[in-house]
Amino acid sequence: MSCGRSVFTALIGFFGVASLAAQSRSLEDTFLAGEYEVCLDRVDGASERRSSPSEYVVYEMRALLELGRYDEAKKAAVARLAQSDANDAAILWMCYQVFEVHAMEAEKQVVINLVREETRSGAHLRRTETKMAAAELMLRAGWDARDVLDNVVTPARQADPLNRWPHLVAGSLALRKGDHKLAGQNFRRGLRHNPADPDLKFGLAVAMSRSQPEVTHRLLDEVLEKNPRHVPALIFRGIDALIRSDYVGAEAAVKDVLAINPSSGEALAIIGVIYNLEGDFAARDAIEEDVAARVPVGSAFEYTTGMLLSRRYLFEEAIPYLWD
Repeated sequence: MSCGRSVFTALIGFFGVASLAAQSRSLEDTFLAGEYEVCLDRVDGASERRSSPSEYVVYEMRALLELGRYDEAKKAAVARLAQSDANDAAILWMCYQVFEVHAMEAEKQVVINLVREETRSGAHLRRTETKMAAAELMLRAGWDARDVLDNVVTPARQADPLNRWPHLVAGSLALRKGDHKLAGQNFRRGLRHNPADPDLKFGLAVAMSRSQPEVTHRLLDEVLEKNPRHVPALIFRGIDALIRSDYVGAEAAVKDVLAINPSSGEALAIIGVIYNLEGDFAARDAIEEDVAARVPVGSAFEYTTGMLLSRRYLFEEAIPYLWD
């Protein structure tokens, strides 16, 4: 967890040492440890990129998004879409996420059209990670969720039970459908094989948040112990604190997020809502002007603001953010 300028030098030293250790680890492991800058360093000019181009392209864009370097991610995604290997489902799914942040609807549709061709041929759907990327895109394209689960996700999980991705996709889909019990079952199944995985553990924390909030808080602590820079966990902690009127706790979580990604729409939304609740409307308006000037429109600022206002029963104020 980023702890402020007083430990900035120590953090630099930590990531310097970590970068040496990361060379012997996969890019995925490096990313899961929160070493996003190290991922980018490894991607730049890495000789092994030739043997595993998809992984390097994907983690370059993932790291850029995590750090709030949205314009660089957009440039990389647009360039990749024009290349001959753009029909790789893992790359397509990453490009789609970048385009979603920038609200680039035409480019998102291009990705959807390409994945339809990809799934028809099946030529690149050999690796579990690639199959799960295709599954995510099928869901975004409006394919029936049950068909995707039965014909893509479940067979992949059965064939490769140690792989984290089928459990993540199935659990995340259950959360989107509002089935927290099923989501919890999927995340627990994944954790049996990957007990330290911060994303699976975070998914379980969200799934447990309604029924056992004390378990959720413990799981969030474990996630942030594994990856102190896990932005979704920090955002979740900030939102939870704000809803409980713990503005100090919310601001602390947001501070850690903004140290990683200064352009996080969700983090800035939390700050803006705190100002709103405290009656500091000038500060709230300043936040919104800042967001309008430099944060991509698909960054979840509007949705997060509206959701938080509605959770505090300010429904009239929430409506413009949710349905404008």
